Amino acid sequence: MVDVSYKANPRNANELSPIRTKFVKGALSTAPVTVDSIGQSEQDAWNQVNLIDPIDTNITVVTGIAHHPTRTMHEGAFYYHQFALCIEGEMVVQNLANGNVYYGKPGDLYYWAPGHHQMLGGPFKAYFVKTPIPSKWILTPNGKQGVPMFELENETRLEGSQPTEVKPVRPWSSGVNRGPRMKFIRGATDATAMTVGDTAGRLDAWKQVELINPTDTDFTAVAGIAEHPTNTEIEWKQRRHQVVLVLDGELVSEDADTGITYKAHKDDVLYWPPGLNLRLGGAFRAYYVQTPITRRWISTADSVRYMDLENIDGEGTFKDSSPDKISKERMTEI
Repeated sequence: MVDVSYKANPRNANELSPIRTKFVKGALSTAPVTVDSIGQSEQDAWNQVNLIDPIDTNITVVTGIAHHPTRTMHEGAFYYHQFALCIEGEMVVQNLANGNVYYGKPGDLYYWAPGHHQMLGGPFKAYFVKTPIPSKWILTPNGKQGVPMFELENETRLEGSQPTEVKPVRPWSSGVNRGPRMKFIRGATDATAMTVGDTAGRLDAWKQVELINPTDTDFTAVAGIAEHPTNTEIEWKQRRHQVVLVLDGELVSEDADTGITYKAHKDDVLYWPPGLNLRLGGAFRAYYVQTPITRRWISTADSVRYMDLENIDGEGTFKDSSPDKISKERMTEI
């Protein structure tokens, strides 16, 4: 079991979060802490721990372990995107939009979109990823408490205008699939990854399968399985938030600017922020979540090919202006 030290985190409001990797060894063995309340709601035997905190990701993504030891069901409505991978027990979800009930076992993956309404319960432990940040956690004399980011007390809010009229609801006929607000993948961690072709030299012997697609999340985030079967090294500029849970093998992550290197194995978690110059090596299989979307994947007869949204041929760009001057001294007045 991983020993985690919980303490208050004083932070200068002017402090900039450094661009760096965060590595949590033995992440799935980290012991969750009892939650006493989230905002005004009391929790029934709920335990939780963040592995990747909001301050690690500039309040964009949070990753952690949730543990619910009873068979009680709780109602929930989502205003954020959440991926939940069952790692122990039985994770039961009822979709209140259609009554569908799912019994998630270890290795099964849930995705819930904003607007989804459900009942959740069962004795389970899950590895979760959420974006944007729905809550932050503080320690008080009464225990661990959640501060909901979307339910701040006395927050100012401008009300929108009233509708011009309310028409009768008509059948949707545009041909565009509006899609469900949740997706369930049974046996997600055992999904077969396909060979990636036409990588323009960027990916060597890479295999991949996207479990939660861009269209599932309204082009906000993706989740899938990646395999790198060789020990060759890959080098790239990280332009997205990415959280990786190693399922098998050894993943070697090197910060090209600092030389700081981590060797991650089964149940270890890595977070890579945008702006990181990264070298990646090792033979491994991993479950990943990424935001925002930087690639789309297309299946062909013999492989999977990707559309690189970071490097589009002929994309129009506008050059930035030159500075008026360069000063290495901090300016305190004009």
